Amino acid sequence: PSISTDGRRVAFIQDRDTSDVWLLDLETGHASRLTTGRQPMPYWEDTTPVFSPDGTRVAYADEGAVRVVATDGGPPRRIVEAGAPVWLDDATLVVTIERDDCGRLAVVDVADPWPQRLGRDHGGLDDRGDEGGAVVSPDGRHVAYAFHSRADLGRQEIRVVDVSTGAVRALTGSPGILDHQPVWSPDGTLLAFTAQRVEWWELRLLDPATGEERLLAAADGDVS
Repeated sequence: PSISTDGRRVAFIQDRDTSDVWLLDLETGHASRLTTGRQPMPYWEDTTPVFSPDGTRVAYADEGAVRVVATDGGPPRRIVEAGAPVWLDDATLVVTIERDDCGRLAVVDVADPWPQRLGRDHGGLDDRGDEGGAVVSPDGRHVAYAFHSRADLGRQEIRVVDVSTGAVRALTGSPGILDHQPVWSPDGTLLAFTAQRVEWWELRLLDPATGEERLLAAADGDVS
C-alpha cells in the first residue's frame, strides 16, 4: 500500500479474479475500486500504486505500461511503456524503462510522456547495469536508487542523482557487496538502506553529504 500526502487515503492492489487498484478512506473505512479488469499479477512481481503529491491521481503499472487514473474515478490513461512509477511532482513521474538490455530510470511528463533519462552525467562511473528502486528526496531535488552492475553481478550500490543536472554520485559500492532499498529520512538529510555485508541482510544509515555510514540494525537473520 501507499498513503496519500494528507494521510487520509491508502492505495493498494487487491488480488482476486483480477489485480485491481483500490482506495481505502481511513476516516470512513470505505473502500472503492479504482480500476476494473486489471489482469491478474503475482504479488511478488507487482509494484505499488502511488498517489500524486496533490492526491488527485494514482499511477500504477499494468501490462508493461505505466497508467494514471484520477482518484475521483474515470478511465485510466496509458502514459508510457515502463514500470515502477514514482511521482517526482504533481506533473512528473520517475519510471523504469528497458534500454540496451538494461533497466534505466527515466523522467516522464504526464502531459507529454516522452521519457528522458534521469541520470545523464555519470562522471566516470560505470553505467552499464540496472537502475531501480527510485526514491525521491523530500525536497524533490534528488533521487536515490540502487544500481546493479553488469560487470560485477555480485555488486549493487546506492547512487543519488541531482534531478536538475542529471549528475550521478555513488554513495556506496564495493566488489561482492549488495546494497539496495534506499529510503530518505523525512528531513532529507539521511538515507537508510538494506545491506548484505555479511551473511545476513542488515539496515544501515548513510549521510549523503559526508558519506558517513553506520550500522542501524542487525540480527542472526535478515532485517529489511
